Amino acid sequence: MNDRKVVVASGVPEPHAASYSHAVRSGQFIFCTGQMGETLDGNVKGDAYEQARQALANLDKVLQSEGASLDDAVKLTVFLVDWRRDYPGIARALDERLASVQPARSTVEVRNLAMGALVEIEAIAAAPDHS
Repeated sequence: MNDRKVVVASGVPEPHAASYSHAVRSGQFIFCTGQMGETLDGNVKGDAYEQARQALANLDKVLQSEGASLDDAVKLTVFLVDWRRDYPGIARALDERLASVQPARSTVEVRNLAMGALVEIEAIAAAPDHS
């Protein structure tokens, strides 16, 4: 039995292509597409700290659409454009939101991100059992 469910959440920017969704739920796990600091009006603005905070808020909304939240995150992957410049702000945003959760995390410096973003964060969460 295939329990794969495509997740399209409200309150977050829509995917920019038809070939992906906000997330896919399979069993108790929710695999979230990377979120940037994009706001509903389609803008990515601010420094790395502000963009990371918005990306985390976007991820939280995606997870909430499936009855979960960032508190249920088990793994994050963080992509950033400039480690030296941006990591301190991103780490601050992550610590503010996730210090009590402490998901596993990988952080990778990349050459570019879409829309001129400084950071993109993807998450895997274990949805709470509501049975």
